[in-house]
Amino acid sequence: YGDRIVLIGGYNANGAPGRVDATTEERLAEVHRCLDTYGKYPSYIAFPFVTVNSLNPEDMLEIMKPMLGEAVRYTHELGRK
Repeated sequence: YGDRIVLIGGYNANGAPGRVDATTEERLAEVHRCLDTYGKYPSYIAFPFVTVNSLNPEDMLEIMKPMLGEAVRYTHELGRK
């Protein structure tokens, strides 16, 4: 579809990486899997997500920040900016 569609998602939020007790390494491995699988499309947006049992947005940010940072870092490593 070229420049007409943007793909977002693919992160396994219902599996082990999406669990609250998942390790950071498990989550980052899933970020890599998504970028290796879907990142070949120039219009892919990585958005890893973990449901946190909290009403405090800081709790969500604390878990998601490393994943989002890794998505940016790994994208650059792969040469896809």
